[in-house]
Amino acid sequence: GGVTSAHLPRQTVNRNSPIHMPPRFANIRLFILSLFLFLVLPTAALRVVELRDDGFESFMSKENVVLVKFFAPWCHHCQNMKDAFIAAAAELGPAATLAEVDATTQKRLASKYSIRRFPSLKLFIRGDFVTDYNGNRTTSALVAFVRSHARVAAETVADGKALVARLASIKGAAVVAKIVVAMAPGEDAARAFEKAAKVARLRFGEDRVRFVLVKGLAADDDTLGVEVKAGDVLCVGEKNWRV
Repeated sequence: GGVTSAHLPRQTVNRNSPIHMPPRFANIRLFILSLFLFLVLPTAALRVVELRDDGFESFMSKENVVLVKFFAPWCHHCQNMKDAFIAAAAELGPAATLAEVDATTQKRLASKYSIRRFPSLKLFIRGDFVTDYNGNRTTSALVAFVRSHARVAAETVADGKALVARLASIKGAAVVAKIVVAMAPGEDAARAFEKAAKVARLRFGEDRVRFVLVKGLAADDDTLGVEVKAGDVLCVGEKNWRV
């Protein structure tokens, strides 16, 4: 009276189908895929770095562009922009770093950067503070702001001859009030020059002032028509050079 296997309908399986897999193996495959996504592909939340008093300067010196959000846990405005900040970090990816500091517990940093309101967003380039961000707290606005500063502000040319060609190109393409040129600066001077270029672009606009760094300068290079030496900074006007 019982039902035997002979009475059960036989299931036909197309083993040529690319999706065929025994149930137990399908579960294992799903588990492995989930584990891979969790371990290998970083989530957006993991892209926002939490910084503390100790280690802040060391971390910042190793990064190119960092937007830091100083917040307070009780601040409603901070809570409201949390998702947008995380989404901006994910969209920017490796192009820049987004970080946050709890200003209520990290007293030294809050004092150093004069944090008086929340949230306070500050942009750093190679460890140096550049400017505050006071724009909209949307993902698109945050991304646009950071990307505008992630670009190298001071372009580089090889030598005096390349500089003359580049200056002619800049003047021919746009109306530029001044062009500032650094002649073969050392490492520290080149870093300061890049920072100055970013600040000037922020203050005066990209088309008002251009910065060009000359990597190499031969001792007998008279291409520019003026006597220059390594470390000099030149200001180029409409018709003349000024050291």
